[in-house]
Amino acid sequence: MPSLSSNVLFHFTDSVHNLTDILSHEFRPHYSLEDFGLVFEGKEDFALAFPLISFCDIPLSQASQHMATYGNYAIGLSKDWGLRNGIAPVLYCYPNSTAAQSIGRLLELAHSEKADNKPPTEQNRLSKLVELSLFLKPYEGAFLRRGRLNPKVRFYDEREWRFVPTGVTKVNGLHRAQYLDFNALKEANERVREFAILKFEPSDIKYIIVATEAEILPMIHSVERIKEKYTQDERKILSSRIVSAGQILEDF
Repeated sequence: MPSLSSNVLFHFTDSVHNLTDILSHEFRPHYSLEDFGLVFEGKEDFALAFPLISFCDIPLSQASQHMATYGNYAIGLSKDWGLRNGIAPVLYCYPNSTAAQSIGRLLELAHSEKADNKPPTEQNRLSKLVELSLFLKPYEGAFLRRGRLNPKVRFYDEREWRFVPTGVTKVNGLHRAQYLDFNALKEANERVREFAILKFEPSDIKYIIVATEAEILPMIHSVERIKEKYTQDERKILSSRIVSAGQILEDF
């Protein structure tokens, strides 16, 4: 019986430039506007942007819809690598669920008190509660990507795992208007790049996915060029792990 999950965590993107940037500089978190699936201060669409990196736990045989949404380029790394780096599955919920109501109420109580007047232990509890909330995701909802709005997406089908850099609560979150401000978003992403990086070794990489077979050879040349710090054997192994999205859709 085929597995419903994968031993690989995939990060999909929509351009070969983004993929080669990851291979060159490893993962750098970017701000993402997220709906927490909570009722907070009377609002059911409580959203905040914070830095993260998203992965999916989907076998390639079931990834066609995910590729259609996020792009035909990807890097797949072992789940063991993900566990070592604190990458974790998100908690899916909906506004009137017990989990969403409980966490939303706790956040409201914490928000209503002035953290500056609390002892360090209480401030730490507040910080950890905020960090927990960053791993919440609505079961389904509206999805905005590249200026296109899909009014109803079942996020649960994405099986998202998420990396949120340590100490992110010290970084200012962005409200929707700030996130949609190009300059404010650019400045926030540049600040995060100064301290947050998610590293990987060649042995962690299980797949490099390009859109078409015609892009496989150029990607092999890119791997040889940008991964000079790897041994020749490591570069050969990485090259053998390059496949095309077309192959996946036909053969998996």
